[in-house]
Amino acid sequence: MPGDSGRPRRFWVLIGMTVATVLLAAVLAGVLLRGATDDGDGDTRGAATTTTADDVITSADDPRLPAEKRREASASTGRATTRESSTAPATSSAAATRTILRRAAAKAAAAGGSGSGAAVGVIGPGSVARAGDLPTTHAWSSSKVAVLSGVLRARRKGELGGGTSPTAEERRLATSALTASDNAAAESLFGELTAKYGGVDGASDVVETALQAGSGKAIPVNRRKRGSFTTFGQTELPLADGVRFFGGLSAGCVLDAADTTFVTGLMQQVVSGQRWGLGTPSWGARVAFKGGWGPEDGGSYVAVQYGILRKGSRGVAVAVAAQRPGGLEAVTPVLTKMAQALRSALPPSKWPKVAAGCPGG
Repeated sequence: MPGDSGRPRRFWVLIGMTVATVLLAAVLAGVLLRGATDDGDGDTRGAATTTTADDVITSADDPRLPAEKRREASASTGRATTRESSTAPATSSAAATRTILRRAAAKAAAAGGSGSGAAVGVIGPGSVARAGDLPTTHAWSSSKVAVLSGVLRARRKGELGGGTSPTAEERRLATSALTASDNAAAESLFGELTAKYGGVDGASDVVETALQAGSGKAIPVNRRKRGSFTTFGQTELPLADGVRFFGGLSAGCVLDAADTTFVTGLMQQVVSGQRWGLGTPSWGARVAFKGGWGPEDGGSYVAVQYGILRKGSRGVAVAVAAQRPGGLEAVTPVLTKMAQALRSALPPSKWPKVAAGCPGG
């Protein structure tokens, strides 16, 4: 029947159109999905590389995350692990060094009692610890090292007549001034500077420059005469700054290698009558030191020693000082007691490694 045969045809047409529409939609959807996936994968790969790296570094340092997650994050990126390993040990080592220095200075000062002071520092740039109620003294004969350094620096620059190498006379004077603390020898060396640089002020400027090269600090050198004493010996020198200078001297910040060896070598040859204090303990290392002593106003007497202690790649610069009523015999036993306490608290095994560079540099 015509009516019945037309309905199936329309039905199949509708079915065909529906199928075609679905297939077309599926094809279009596939194209869109593929395009989105390609673009998305490109973006996602870029984001994963950047974001994951950033997230891992952040996660490794984020204290809000559990420790296990932070360890996983550190393990998955070299950058996070490298940052932690390169900074944490250095910080820990510096803190440990400061603790060692503080304890050693405190024990030395405690051994000296009231009217005593001690300072301990690294060789080169770094920490200096001071303890006790005597933070500053007149430099007295310890200043002879700075005077000799000033002469040697001027000599190497060609500013003194007779060439750029220390003369035989300068070497003789240096030996007497540092090993036997000969005052006349030191005054002769200072006299070279006064003759060249126009008097005490000019010579003192040269010594100040040497002190600053070693310590990184501006240390004023006294220019006024006090009785029969040398002007430079009356310089007020804080123990901490003196330690910085002698540490800088040992590090090669004041003189060239040959002159540094010459000066510190003389400081290792102090005569037996002046080997109290730092010269008494058995350090098991190279010990170079120079002392200074003299009367103060009010009837008291002061003695101070600066030392450079080296063993292999390790070392420290130290100072011990004491002031007491009386004379030299009243203070030297105190410095010896302080030095022995320092040796007990600071054996060579605890000395920090010598740092590259100069104080204040």
